[in-house]
Amino acid sequence: MNTEAIHNPLRDYRRYVIDAWAAHIAVSVGLFEALATPHKISELAAHHSWSESALRPLVRALVACGHLEESDAEVYSLSERSKALFLPTSAEYIGHALSFMRTTPAYLSYPSILKGNAAVGLDESQWSYVTRGSAIYAAAGIRTLLARLPALWTRRPLRILDVGCGQGAYLALLARALPHALLLGIDPTPRVVEDARARLTREATARVEIRHAHLGDVAGTFDVILINQIFHVTGVEVAAQMLQQARVLLAPGGHVLVQEILDDGADPSPALFGLNMRLLFDQGCALTSDELVQLIQEAGFGNVEVHPIEGPTPGLAYVSAHE
Repeated sequence: MNTEAIHNPLRDYRRYVIDAWAAHIAVSVGLFEALATPHKISELAAHHSWSESALRPLVRALVACGHLEESDAEVYSLSERSKALFLPTSAEYIGHALSFMRTTPAYLSYPSILKGNAAVGLDESQWSYVTRGSAIYAAAGIRTLLARLPALWTRRPLRILDVGCGQGAYLALLARALPHALLLGIDPTPRVVEDARARLTREATARVEIRHAHLGDVAGTFDVILINQIFHVTGVEVAAQMLQQARVLLAPGGHVLVQEILDDGADPSPALFGLNMRLLFDQGCALTSDELVQLIQEAGFGNVEVHPIEGPTPGLAYVSAHE
């Protein structure tokens, strides 16, 4: 078993910082006091005029870190630990000690995000930097796909569409592994498209085309459609629309392959990742595997399978489906 994801010191440090920040936000807005009596998220949002889409990832992160507890009926309450540490009436209260988190300006926006539905907001270069982190997961992801779905890759012709191709890391790996494949990468960010074209030109892969485009701009049919780590930026509504568009473009018997960091509770990191995405993007989130499977099924796909990807980060997986 690859233990890198468990023992990476930098990843652990980031996890603890976001954990502390989540607790700080909860103290600042009075969430712990509000949950002195158990409530559902919808009840909390309605009573305090909080955005439910912003509240949900915060609550999920607090559950993952052991600060809150969740019942089968999705009712949330304080853990014994949080009663002692985060309620001002407790002799062990440390809430004010989290004020050091105020030194992180972007995170201070979360109370206003709870009141509205906006996010911090990034310019194009910042957006490009933040959303292209998935390139570090390319090697492990492609290795998993090649091993899990061997019959798929022997098709001739084999036409592959990489949606949100970024700097072309996935396309470069596929071009090497599948010399018979025709590959198209699309991305809505001009700067990223230029980077991808430069990468694929250096590797002299004539069978790869890169376009500045959205999924809705594409015509033709494909045997494989890759959607790598996009839904945690777009949110559920756009994800559902993209899956419908992908189904129209899929050749008979073709596969859609969605890579995401799934928040299934085995490790707190995906929940904290989802909270960070909600800070950065208006509808940012980390989906659970059940939520992603349901989205894919509702788009009309069947034969849905989850393929965990070992190594890069907890919760990373591909979900495959075909008609």
